[in-house]
Amino acid sequence: MATVSSGAVPPEVVWAHAAGAPSNGVDDDTPVVQALLDANKLVMFEPGRLFRFYTKLELSSMARLRSLGPGNSDGLQVTSSAKLVFTGSGSGCFVSKNPNNYLSHGGFNDLTVRAEGPYLAVFDLPNCVEMTWQNCTIETNNVNTGGIRGGKLPGLNAWINRIIACNWRLPDAGTSWVYDVNWSDSEVVASHFTGGLGSIDRGFGVSYIANQFERARYRGLRISKEYEAKQGNIIGNRFDANADVGLEIFVDDDASTQTRIALSIVGNQFRTVSPTNPGVLGQADIRYTSKFTDRTYSILPPIASVYTAGLTTHVQRDPAKFSSAFTVDGDIGTQLAGTLIDQNGLLFPRGLGYAITAHSQSPEGGFRLFQGAYA
Repeated sequence: MATVSSGAVPPEVVWAHAAGAPSNGVDDDTPVVQALLDANKLVMFEPGRLFRFYTKLELSSMARLRSLGPGNSDGLQVTSSAKLVFTGSGSGCFVSKNPNNYLSHGGFNDLTVRAEGPYLAVFDLPNCVEMTWQNCTIETNNVNTGGIRGGKLPGLNAWINRIIACNWRLPDAGTSWVYDVNWSDSEVVASHFTGGLGSIDRGFGVSYIANQFERARYRGLRISKEYEAKQGNIIGNRFDANADVGLEIFVDDDASTQTRIALSIVGNQFRTVSPTNPGVLGQADIRYTSKFTDRTYSILPPIASVYTAGLTTHVQRDPAKFSSAFTVDGDIGTQLAGTLIDQNGLLFPRGLGYAITAHSQSPEGGFRLFQGAYA
């Protein structure tokens, strides 16, 4: 039977310990593992072993690191997937080896990664394209270390990245962001982001679905508009035990003149309280923040939110700076085609004859049931 080849050669799979890495938790595994990465091997880490790195691992495009897991958090004990422990210092445990920091088409699967040295972040990857993190646990016990830093360098894209079913954990007293990225057209799904200052999205068109953002000293998730239009989806997430604000829409760093924020915020749950003292309530479950007094941003209001902490103000918004009173011919324009608009200007997807939203922008607040007319 004839076979058809695309011409692509799959990488050779090599097990790190079998290739000579000590993996005893004491001796340095960096030289062996780095040599495997430099040789473009798909590096497998044997389950149940602790790999120790006294510096950093430098990645080229197509780098793949895997174990058999999933990743778990239990200190230095290893009970399932391999554990990679970094005790050096620098900008990151994982950094790009490419001269322009461009890194693409690689990934991390079923690993537990722990940073114990004073790194700035576990992953310091300024420009990622089609990178994947799946079934991993990423943690640190250093209060100054962040989780992931991913930017967008001039003239380069940083998009189509995916985080799936991962746990990212910083100490409650952490002084860095657990997740700080400037990605476009990417997905973050079924993952936990815990501790530190919280998480921040500086990009465009990212979907956050069924995640948990928790125990942040500052914001559970900040969506920062820094250029052009802002789009994305925030659907079915839980914002739990964040000290100040659960979800923040932030425009203070906006360098553009566009005032459209087309974020779909649907079906999220909020409990905004101190992570260390649940009796201390936060400021707001959702906050819209703008320093600008000469512009008004158009927003899509939250739909079907659930608030459980008993805050007086669930949604904090200055109507002069953020307007949610859309019409079909309004700021969003043709993007409103196929929506349901109720008598108060709230938007719902076409096909929903009824929609429930909690603590809407109405003066009386509380749960309201609307029957709308199709636009």
